[in-house]
Amino acid sequence: MAKYFLATPLRNLRFLTGLAIVFLFGVLLMPSSVFAAYNTVQFTEGAQVYLEGIPLTLVISSGGNVAGMTVYSTYVSFSMESGSSVTLTSSDRKTLTNTAGVSTNCLEGYSQITLTSTQTETITVTPSDTCGGGGGGGGGAAPPTDTTAPSISNIQLTIADTTTTITWQTSEASLTWIFYGTSTAYGSEQKSTVYNTSHSITLENLTPQTTYHYQIKSKDSSGNTGAYTDQTFITLALGETPVVEVEGEEGEEEEEEEVVVKKPISEMTVEELKAEILRISKLITELQAELAQLFGEGVIEGVPATFTFQKNLYFDMVDTDVKYLQIVLNSSTDTKLADSGVGSPGKETNYFGLLTKSAVIKFQEKYSDSILAPLGFSQGTGYVGNNTREKLNKLLGK
Repeated sequence: MAKYFLATPLRNLRFLTGLAIVFLFGVLLMPSSVFAAYNTVQFTEGAQVYLEGIPLTLVISSGGNVAGMTVYSTYVSFSMESGSSVTLTSSDRKTLTNTAGVSTNCLEGYSQITLTSTQTETITVTPSDTCGGGGGGGGGAAPPTDTTAPSISNIQLTIADTTTTITWQTSEASLTWIFYGTSTAYGSEQKSTVYNTSHSITLENLTPQTTYHYQIKSKDSSGNTGAYTDQTFITLALGETPVVEVEGEEGEEEEEEEVVVKKPISEMTVEELKAEILRISKLITELQAELAQLFGEGVIEGVPATFTFQKNLYFDMVDTDVKYLQIVLNSSTDTKLADSGVGSPGKETNYFGLLTKSAVIKFQEKYSDSILAPLGFSQGTGYVGNNTREKLNKLLGK
């Protein structure tokens, strides 16, 4: 089975069942490398390599394969064997100077080279000045094809006394920043140098019981920058238990007691009968959960009786909690990941992929009254935050 390479920090190196994903990112002083036997390093469509020293993002097209690759601060090096090839693209239309002597194909909106080797050798690629315009267009850089800034959503905070972890999602893979401080002047900043759609940054050394302002910004590989409006949070007193807040909410709201109007079944309409059946089904589920908790048994087979969902779960995450999430989703036919194969009942994994995200969306829309409605959403997001975790724990009898 093919192995795929994505540029991201080595500390996120993970191996998944049936699919090896190698994460790589170049730093200023020490190169990061990945080596494998010929034809085992392949690149997915739009795989990105970020050169921090320039800074610049190169895109590696699908179908490329090499024996190994090393990413440095200002250039990238490929270990080639006979028959190996790789294609690099720069949306900034940089001249892709290389030791193989391959000329840069400078087109309108991007530049590109394809390296093909007939022997074992090492080829380096060093981006330099913007190349000439395609078709005689001159030396000026063409406007980027992508002109839409990434949008920021699903902001959630885990607030403690001296730390606060902020997570959010962007509509496309982006670099991220958080400006923060005790006023709108901020004064402090944290940023990532990895393109992702799910983001998490922890602010440390904060002062307890203090109001902090923060602003999130994200930039895609085309240079488009999106920003969220100024927001605030208040750190807790020393020793207080961390709390989770969703942007836009002002604390927890008490659930209103459901008022059920008794009406003889013989007088109910078809729609009223359906609603009554649904209500009774929910009551049965809740009673089953309470009984299981009373007798110390797991409500859903495969999930430990003492387990509860306590962390946010999101796309591309690898965690044991993800497997328990899949087991819960697979316990109902209308939220099941798959009927067979990876992710199906009995074949759950620790990886939060597209099947898991799709099933989470179904789950959120199934219980929209308690998960989506309090947030003002009408459609599921696929992000397991506070409301979704609360519903999952209720199903587990917690």
